[in-house]
Amino acid sequence: MQRPRNLSGDQRSDEVQTTVRGCSCETSCQLNQELEETKEQLKRQKSLKEMFINKEKETRRELERLKKYTDPETLSTAKIANQVRDTTKRKKKKTLASGLRGAAGGSHC
Repeated sequence: MQRPRNLSGDQRSDEVQTTVRGCSCETSCQLNQELEETKEQLKRQKSLKEMFINKEKETRRELERLKKYTDPETLSTAKIANQVRDTTKRKKKKTLASGLRGAAGGSHC
């Protein structure tokens, strides 16, 4: 009579080990998925951080440029014309650069 108990005990032991292994594998897969999601979030956050830093630098440059042209001594007609020309050039470069970045980003998909 003890022999059947051992067999059924062995079977139970195998079932428990399979469950434990399955749970371990499932947990590992879940942790790997969470890790990948966290990596993606970090990547997005770094990208946003870089974008905001660049925007801040651009805004500071624009502010300094505007301060320079608000000085009464610099408000001559020729200097105003130069300011308009420089602003137009800057906007064209910015538009062109944005177009190139957009085209480069689209080609990777």
